[in-house]
Amino acid sequence: MQTMQAATTHSRSGSSARAAVRFLRTLLSRPQAVAGTVIVLFFLLLAAAGPLLAPYGANDQSNPASLPPSPGYPFGTDYLGRDVFSRVILGSRSILLTAGIGTLIAVVGGSFIGLFIGYQGGLVDELVSRAIDAVLALPALLIALVIAGLIRNLDFEPGSWQAGIADNSVLLVIALVYIPIVARVVRSSTLDVRTREFVQAAQIRGESALYIIFSEILPSVIPTLVVEASLRFSYAIFMVASLGYLGVGARPPTPDWGLMVNQNSGAVYSLAPWALNFPAGAIAVLVVSVNLMSDGIRLAIQRGG
Repeated sequence: MQTMQAATTHSRSGSSARAAVRFLRTLLSRPQAVAGTVIVLFFLLLAAAGPLLAPYGANDQSNPASLPPSPGYPFGTDYLGRDVFSRVILGSRSILLTAGIGTLIAVVGGSFIGLFIGYQGGLVDELVSRAIDAVLALPALLIALVIAGLIRNLDFEPGSWQAGIADNSVLLVIALVYIPIVARVVRSSTLDVRTREFVQAAQIRGESALYIIFSEILPSVIPTLVVEASLRFSYAIFMVASLGYLGVGARPPTPDWGLMVNQNSGAVYSLAPWALNFPAGAIAVLVVSVNLMSDGIRLAIQRGG
């Protein structure tokens, strides 16, 4: 018996290793996916090492105002004399952390909901699915603006946990906006997986619903979930920047990329257009790179499966 179990374990590990090799080979065979992955990793490095790499503080106004890009100031300075290069570097941590944590919460929450209603079916599935469809009928940015506005208008006692949530309203908004989307995708995959033979065999053995959901169905849903998570991450980055631009995200003087675009638009743009162009360019490059990486992951998973 032990020999058979060891052989089974060895077979599974070997199969996983071969699948990983196929995944990497497919991912690396697409130059666009490689380029996107490298750029995303570069921005992650900036976020991690930002304080060590930035030559000036985010709100250091000791520099000359509205200086064009030069060797001393690669991205120039804004109308207040703040180094745009330093602010773009330091702002990468905020946008990646907020988008990343918000996406993680949305993926975990949406997965639980999608797995549960997809496996249970019946009236529960019908009611929750109709509620999700009603939410998804509205534009995501509109929902985000409404939720962010409501949270910002609540009067919480300073230092309370409610005030802490309000200060991180963008993170909460991302999670609430994308949970229904993830739930719908996971539900669709669950409906397909629950009719397969290995799930029916577990039901015949008398396994509990929780065991079947997390031990039998979830592993088959993970590939779809990984692709969806990477897509949500790219949309979350754009959402964070959009909310910052619209004034319901990060508050001044935070070096948020969307807020930087907002502050350097209008009449100020003629004084230092580079103060808007560089953070806007950083948003575009990061979003496009995450999408390229996501496409590569999707194709690699499809071919690996």
